[in-house]
Amino acid sequence: MEDLGQSIRPKLRLTVGAFSAGLFVFFEHYYISEVGIEWVNLALSVTPISIAFTVFCVVALINAMNFIDGINGLASGKTLMAAFALMWLSNAYNELNLTLLGTAIFSASLGLFMVNYPQGRIFLGDAGAYTLGFLLAVSLITLQNKQPEISAWSILLIIFWPIADMAHSIVRLRIGSQCSDRPDALHLHHVIMRSLVISSCGRIFLVRRPKKNSFSETN
Repeated sequence: MEDLGQSIRPKLRLTVGAFSAGLFVFFEHYYISEVGIEWVNLALSVTPISIAFTVFCVVALINAMNFIDGINGLASGKTLMAAFALMWLSNAYNELNLTLLGTAIFSASLGLFMVNYPQGRIFLGDAGAYTLGFLLAVSLITLQNKQPEISAWSILLIIFWPIADMAHSIVRLRIGSQCSDRPDALHLHHVIMRSLVISSCGRIFLVRRPKKNSFSETN
């Protein structure tokens, strides 16, 4: 609906994302119970807390992927790296279904990347970014549940960039007493992009996303 020009309230988007994450937990019975920090692990040993934390993490990655979808090739390029990591880890631990899913995500994202970067002939849109965020989140949670010897920190590193980018934007806007759900051009990837252009004295030109229209919306 957003990609077709309908304005959806942030609370409704978060609610739908939380409902999707809840469905995953309900049907698959996988949730985050260990994060590599002892006192947090103690809290996550309580099942309702663990489930709530899992829903929060899934919703966070769903929206984080949408946050970084502001420069041609960034969201799809990051998805390529995360999907490759998922595919490689799953294969190393003989998780055939997750290997196939990682391969499917990688292949689809590669096709998109080739026509999205640099000229932006096609975009993920909100639906695409949300979908990729959801698939990566539930795949990595499933893998870590099936193979608990995989460090939670390694899972975090796979999706570190979108989470860090979103956290930077939220903290920056909150410090400035602004609404964190408002789009702007000061996301971390925008700052880094401008820094590269300035430091290279204009020799490095990164193609920006064209202005929004009714079929292409982004944060």
